[in-house]
Amino acid sequence: MSVITRTLRIRGTIEASSTQVRASKLALAVGFIAFWVAVVAAYNAPATAYELSIYAATPDQFWAGIATAVVLGLLVAWFVAPENGLRNLAIALVVGSILAVAALPIIRGYFFLGAGDSLTHLGWMKDIANGVLNPLNFLYPGIHTSTVFIERVTGMSLERATQFLVLSYLLVYVTFVGLTVRLIAKTKYALLFGLLSGLLVLPINNISVHLMAHPSTEGIFFLPLVLYATFRYLTKPAEPFRVWRLPITSSAVVLAVVLTAILLIHPQVTGNVILIFGSISFMQLAFRQLRSEHPLSQHRALFGHTIYLITIFLLWAPRNPRTTNTIDTLTNAILYGVSSGSAIAQRGSTLTELGGSLPELFFKLFLLSLAFGILSGMVMLLSLGRKFAREYPVGDGIVKYLTISMVPLFGMFLLFSILQGSTQRFRYIGFVMVLLTILGAVMLSWGFDWLSQRTTGTRVLRAGVVIAFLLMLPLSTMTIFSSPFIYQPTQHVSEATFNGYETAFEYQDSSIPFTGIHSGPSRYVHAIYGSPFTNEEEIVPGAKAEVPNAGFAVGNLTTYYSSDRYIIYSDSTEQRELELYEGLRYPAVGFTALETTSRIDQVHSNGEVRVYLLHPNTAPNVTENSTVTT
Repeated sequence: MSVITRTLRIRGTIEASSTQVRASKLALAVGFIAFWVAVVAAYNAPATAYELSIYAATPDQFWAGIATAVVLGLLVAWFVAPENGLRNLAIALVVGSILAVAALPIIRGYFFLGAGDSLTHLGWMKDIANGVLNPLNFLYPGIHTSTVFIERVTGMSLERATQFLVLSYLLVYVTFVGLTVRLIAKTKYALLFGLLSGLLVLPINNISVHLMAHPSTEGIFFLPLVLYATFRYLTKPAEPFRVWRLPITSSAVVLAVVLTAILLIHPQVTGNVILIFGSISFMQLAFRQLRSEHPLSQHRALFGHTIYLITIFLLWAPRNPRTTNTIDTLTNAILYGVSSGSAIAQRGSTLTELGGSLPELFFKLFLLSLAFGILSGMVMLLSLGRKFAREYPVGDGIVKYLTISMVPLFGMFLLFSILQGSTQRFRYIGFVMVLLTILGAVMLSWGFDWLSQRTTGTRVLRAGVVIAFLLMLPLSTMTIFSSPFIYQPTQHVSEATFNGYETAFEYQDSSIPFTGIHSGPSRYVHAIYGSPFTNEEEIVPGAKAEVPNAGFAVGNLTTYYSSDRYIIYSDSTEQRELELYEGLRYPAVGFTALETTSRIDQVHSNGEVRVYLLHPNTAPNVTENSTVTT
């Protein structure tokens, strides 16, 4: 009787497993179809003009398809057996779906993404491509030379090549966050936790870290690869080969190459990596001297790579004036102090006038970062309390490395927060969020493993994890790009806008300076003419000048200036000021006055960029050279 019962149970288990596999296959088929429908819908709705919000301008079919794909992918990934190949397909579906959101500018045919620093970097790329700028004389040629390479190989424009470059760095980030978490946690679900946490893209804050051509951002996205190569070198013994009689391993060579690469991407990010390497080296030295029996003492030494990284940094970075200028600025801040409270207060006041608040913006931008910060704090404290040393000896050691690395990084963050009235502190937040993402995912993995061993069934646990990521992924996806959701315009640069500025510069009267609404056209001067090291004013007079909002608001610009001016602005400017900021800085009456004032004439328009020639009144206002409020 017991044999019959046992046989029936086995048969029931096999039938249930077979049913689950069939259901999983069906779910994945529907998920991939939904993904394909979403991408096709977005592709068939290309951007034809500037878009204030890439989210609102993208068809609803895209969002419905991506949501369906993510839900089905998560369900299969978490409820199918880890050894089943369907799980890998499910992970690919989820990763591909979120990356499709990040690839929307490419899918929907954006001419360029990045209306600020990215336009300047585009100018440098053009200089390198044209042989005007030697990459060896440039501080961070990594993404610039890579973009030129993509342009030469594929034949696409530099503007479009930058978008593929950014997407490739994001793929590197997500992939190596997952691999690093698996290397540390070593549980069945470590890779899945790592990839899903990476898809939250927590380093992006749209203040100093953006999903666009921006070397510091790409450097931050490259960091997980550096960490993976570092921890693999430390913990994985390898058979050495000899070079000039010196024993060298392949992992040591890979790590050296990766460190050189991140220096070329961005030296400031490299400086932070030096802090991590210095912390690890200090910890290794301390354990080898004081606790030689500890597992950390058995790790391969990082001293050589630390010295190598410091050496190449000192040989490369100080040659460029930008490095010395940054050091001078920081030194002056330490000696004389700079207050940044007024800038924050001003932004808070602006948000209040728009119906928002700093707590609301913090919730949207940093809620998930706060959650992973708490998870990271838990795993660091538990590691220091020796809770993981026996079950996860390798991972526990790496967690300790990351824990001590937080000390100098947090010190640098405080230094920039207190002494510099800039957004540099948010670069450090973005950098640290890479470490917190990895540590938070490790905590989730170990916590899930711990709970699984102490409960009879894990379906409830898995369902909870699925629900948690179904709540987190939409919130993070809504802040991948700047948009009105976070009180910012999308950084879309349409082809008509770019061409409009180029035409305006080409046919300008060089004796008449330009001025722009909210900001001058200097970024477009960089992008069009290259050589941002030169003085923009020599190419386009008034490149950095901006229209005073006080005079614009009452429509009396002709009494403000004492000489002729070109007033140039694009559709993006008008939409930003009137729709997003509701005329708070530049109201509709000012735009109307440009059309109706007798001494202001429109001299150029291509539908997206308009240029007006202003002739001042004979009795100019003496405040022309006064400070412009912004």
